[in-house]
Amino acid sequence: MWLLRKNVLLMSLLLSTLLLTGCEDLEGLVIQQVKHSLNNVAFHMRLVPGSRFRELEFEYPSKRIVDGNYWIAETPVTYALWYEVITWARGNGYVFGNPGREGNSSVTGLAPTDRQTEPVTMVSWLDCVVWLNALTEYYNLLHGTEYTRVYYDGDGVITDSRNLLAYDSLVEIHANTGFRLLTGDEREVAARYLGPSKPTDHPLKL
Repeated sequence: MWLLRKNVLLMSLLLSTLLLTGCEDLEGLVIQQVKHSLNNVAFHMRLVPGSRFRELEFEYPSKRIVDGNYWIAETPVTYALWYEVITWARGNGYVFGNPGREGNSSVTGLAPTDRQTEPVTMVSWLDCVVWLNALTEYYNLLHGTEYTRVYYDGDGVITDSRNLLAYDSLVEIHANTGFRLLTGDEREVAARYLGPSKPTDHPLKL
C-alpha cells in the first residue's frame, strides 16, 4: 500500500497507521490503552512492545527488529477526527490537495454526519503526512504538550500537500515525537501482538 503514495486512494486502512512515536518502559505498566481527544473528538491508542521477529523470504527466515515500544491507533482515522484537524489546519498555514470523504460518501469535504466514525477516504499519501504534522501541532496547542512534527522537506516542516516535488525531498525524522505513519516492521509487530508479554517471533503461516 505504501507504494501507492503518489495516487489518490481509498484510505480505509492507510491511516490506521497513525502512530505516536516514542519509547516506553513496560515494567510495571498497568494501562496499555490511552484515550486522546481533540475538543469533542476522541481516539484511542494502544501500546505495542518493540520486538524481534522472523519473516519468511523464500524458504529462509530472516530476523527483523523493532527497537522500543510504541503507540498505535486502535482504528483507522475516522472522518470526524480528520475533519476536526483539517478544519483547524486550514486556518493555521496548512494546505490540502484533497479534503477527504466520509467513508463511501459521494461528496468530499462535507461536515461530519451520523456516519462520522467511518474511515476518511479519498486522500493522498501526501495529504496524510501533512495532516499528521497538523495533528501534532494542534494536539500540542490543546494539551500543552511539546511533541515534534515528523515530516519535513527542503523548506522545513511540510505543510502543503499540493506540492508534488515534496515527494522527492520529504524526510521523515523518526527521532521526533509527533504523530506519524507506521513503518512496515512496526505494522508487522503490531499484527503479531499476542498480549502484554511479547509478540510472536515465528513466521506467519498463510
